[in-house]
Amino acid sequence: MKFISPLNDETQARLRLLMHESPNARIRHRAHAVLLSARGYRIKQIADIFEVDRDTVSRWLDNWNERDTEGLSDEPRSGRPRTLNAQQEDQARAIALEEPRQIKLGLARIRETFGITRSLAWLRTLLREGHLRYKRIRASLRRKRDEAAFRAAQQELADFQRQEAAGEIDLYYFDEAGFGLRPSLAYAWQPIGARLEVEQTGRAQINVLGFLQRDGDFVPFTSEEAVTSETVMACLDYFAAHLSRRMCKTRPTVVVIDNAPVHTSRAFKARLSAWARQGLQLYFLPSYAPELNLIEHLWRKMKYLWMPFSAYESLQKFKQALDEILVGVGTKYRITFS
Repeated sequence: MKFISPLNDETQARLRLLMHESPNARIRHRAHAVLLSARGYRIKQIADIFEVDRDTVSRWLDNWNERDTEGLSDEPRSGRPRTLNAQQEDQARAIALEEPRQIKLGLARIRETFGITRSLAWLRTLLREGHLRYKRIRASLRRKRDEAAFRAAQQELADFQRQEAAGEIDLYYFDEAGFGLRPSLAYAWQPIGARLEVEQTGRAQINVLGFLQRDGDFVPFTSEEAVTSETVMACLDYFAAHLSRRMCKTRPTVVVIDNAPVHTSRAFKARLSAWARQGLQLYFLPSYAPELNLIEHLWRKMKYLWMPFSAYESLQKFKQALDEILVGVGTKYRITFS
């Protein structure tokens, strides 16, 4: 007969916690076995409960007596020797990444280079071990932009944010985005063997123009017509008048805006001085730098996360859902900027 040493209350509580909550089934069984042994169960009885042989239970109890809680876990195993050394694994990853969308091609080249035959699962594991992940590719305009102008704008925006934090200015980010019945689909959890589908019910589009502060204050406008310079100017006129009506408005407002054609027309530029007299200063971002306009995060959230699938059933439902989101930005729908 073999029994474990008596357990104090703290140890029993720790074992019960492992028995009920450990994600590892083997640890749960072994913790339960130790508790049963402490209650006087014989090895044969415990073996019958867990449907294992006597030697297995005896080994569980020996490991507990020798190493306490650590004895409940399996010891590290040497496993199968690695096929390639560290330098060869780095080379294999580089080969696979020559065509990152079709790693089957990389697998064939790895076979030719090293004279080994391995599965796609092996290559995926190798890539994950190299801190690589399979995820959506983003379109980028970085190669077209002036890097020096981009860095300078980053610094100026950081200065604006410090002034905003000090209460010296109000800082808003302005942009336009189109929302329509052609859904913006991202990845979503779906049942295995089934496909989650969203019906496309039309091509109608609603344009949203908005002013966003980092604290969530949001002033939106909507239009079902094409956005022109006149559309944007009307929004800025309203926004500037709204600012001038605010009580005790003693600090200027800076609006970050990109240099899209509708923002740089002759008529638009002619309005800059009038807005400045109302305390509204526009800061134009350099070309091809959308990531500097924080309102882009809002459009992404609205399109890919907040817009419910049910909104695409009809134009009426879509408008209702869009209005609910626009009204709820800053309260029900929030973005946290670092």
